Amino acid sequence: MWPFEFVSKNLPHGMGIFASFSPGVLEVLSNELFGIEALSYLLQDNPALVEATTSKVGELIYGAYKKIIGLDNLVGFFQGDDM
Repeated sequence: MWPFEFVSKNLPHGMGIFASFSPGVLEVLSNELFGIEALSYLLQDNPALVEATTSKVGELIYGAYKKIIGLDNLVGFFQGDDM
């Protein structure tokens, strides 16, 4: 979280931070972990794996945001929301 702490301490007066840790759960699954084609097959062939992975990715993203709540100059969050 040090980049956010550094920026918070060095912002000009009156400015704030919007934090974003991830483009979103779907994007992590389809771009970083499985690929969109494999994810599509897994939804049919192994939905339990997709559900478990989706839950874990969501927990990690949520946990990252929880760690910086209360940071000086934090004015909001921006989370990918297109899906």
